[in-house]
Amino acid sequence: MIFCNIDKNLIEIIVKESAGKTIVDCGAGDGLLGSLLPNVISLDIFPSENPLSRILPFDCTKFKFPDRCLPVFIRPCHSGFPAETIENNLEKFETVLYISAPQNIERDLGYIAENFPIRRVGNWVGEDGEFCYKITINKPNTTMKKFVLIEQTVDSTTKTRVSWYELGEIDAKYKERRIYNQNGGYCFITKSDKIIETVEANSWDSELLDNKKTTSYKDLVKDSSDESLKIGWLSPDGTMHYCKYENHISYVHEVLETDVPTIESKGWLHIMLGDDRKPFYLTTKRITQAQADKLREMGINVFDDDIIYQ
Repeated sequence: MIFCNIDKNLIEIIVKESAGKTIVDCGAGDGLLGSLLPNVISLDIFPSENPLSRILPFDCTKFKFPDRCLPVFIRPCHSGFPAETIENNLEKFETVLYISAPQNIERDLGYIAENFPIRRVGNWVGEDGEFCYKITINKPNTTMKKFVLIEQTVDSTTKTRVSWYELGEIDAKYKERRIYNQNGGYCFITKSDKIIETVEANSWDSELLDNKKTTSYKDLVKDSSDESLKIGWLSPDGTMHYCKYENHISYVHEVLETDVPTIESKGWLHIMLGDDRKPFYLTTKRITQAQADKLREMGINVFDDDIIYQ
């Protein structure tokens, strides 16, 4: 199954970033990249029965990568193997390309995204909102960067939003300064923008960037008690933290001040909407009686075998 359509624009980015290095498609799926470019090493622990190109049946986390290679992860499954593969090859990899939607970065890359620079490259956007990101491995994320807290007018209204941005470079075409959000997307500083605070820090995870000052944080806290949203996170003690569909990861990061793997390991339930627009829960662990009671109160079907009886 092809999870990401690779077009000419993306191919050009990959070729440019490879700079003559051997391209290794990690988790190659049907081998689409290898069918479009010559001399690609395609790896997948579960090769397709009808691949588009030759695929080697190797576990990427244990594979002996060639010297001077460019590992590429295109829409990887959320098993954590990209982070493990990179961590096992920190001395060998110089750069890595990661192609996925912004909301998947934390789950797929974890420690790597927190400790090494990751920046969007090119203007390519996939059909499902994927971007192409470049991770620089041999340059630990110790360089101090400038972050600005900006109050911006929303469209043509009088409403404003306060957000943190990383201060970027002057755009060569438009001659205006770029500012980057946490997912790597950018816009320009305008005359109506009001810079409230400037901070020097080495990453978005710095305690100097106080998220409680942002409109996003305040909206997340407000939404957390809105039962009409129906979805969000359910703690082991049965407390429901509601959020909008697109804010599951933002709520964990900004309000709970942790990451998704951590709260899931502690037994929090991810409440989502199914295709029938009805909520359901996701978990790999047994759930508490308090969680089961809350789920039933919300009209969500609970399987008795999922419950830890205390």
